Amino acid sequence: MKNLITTFFLFLGIVALSQEKTFDTVSQQLKNVSKIDNSDKKVANLLQRFYNEALQSDKGELSNDTPEIINKTFEDNNLKNGHILFLFFIYQDYISKTAAIGKPTNSKYQVQVMDFLYKESKEIWDRVPAIIYIYRYEALENDNKIEESTKMISEGLKEYSDSVPLKVYQYLKTKDQLLKEDLIKNHANHWMVLQYKL
Repeated sequence: MKNLITTFFLFLGIVALSQEKTFDTVSQQLKNVSKIDNSDKKVANLLQRFYNEALQSDKGELSNDTPEIINKTFEDNNLKNGHILFLFFIYQDYISKTAAIGKPTNSKYQVQVMDFLYKESKEIWDRVPAIIYIYRYEALENDNKIEESTKMISEGLKEYSDSVPLKVYQYLKTKDQLLKEDLIKNHANHWMVLQYKL
């Protein structure tokens, strides 16, 4: 676990650079020191919890105990698939901080991280968490990879047909009136439905 934490802090120090070679090197180092276990779903379940609270729920807020659960997970010396969790929260921190100061994000870096998390999730669990579909869509869209982002929404909705964020993004891309009616009828108080004034 110490190697994973050391690599994590090394990664934090170079995130601002977000050069392709640097990202590839450090993400591979994180993976190399992580314990990979296809049967362990602890990280996948935590990502699902984060998604349920921050994106799928009407309020879009984490419950009071979720940050503590996240911290305890990071402290777990036997954590499996920890590289996915570390990179996910590095990404989350990067997006939050750039948004807070009104700075544009580095879309190439966003795509690199999300491509890696998508591939790793699929390889380890044979299923991509809903939040990775959403964040990967946003990264691709931000990088003007419109065809790929459209595919990401379609693929995500096949796996998570009840995902409100994916439905909202699908509506914004297609202007499908049936989808809009569904969102207004069944999710009128969802924070994204309100934010986009559907």
